[in-house]
Amino acid sequence: MQVLALISRKGGTGKSTLAIGLAGAALESGHNVCVVEADPLGTVSNWKRRRDRAAPAVETVHDGLSLLACLPSLAARGVTL
Repeated sequence: MQVLALISRKGGTGKSTLAIGLAGAALESGHNVCVVEADPLGTVSNWKRRRDRAAPAVETVHDGLSLLACLPSLAARGVTL
């Protein structure tokens, strides 16, 4: 599984928008995609609720420990990106 991290301390830099766009492009290329959201505002989760498609999956994490625990389970589920 490949992991791509979009990180910035400042809000409003386009991290969620870029993640959504990259996830869509990866899906079109045949990847099994999951966006892991650590944003307390829940931008990606809100976007996902408005969609009528199952993919990409979205997982929410609240701290570094839950992020580390999440990654192996995503790989076991066949997520490629």
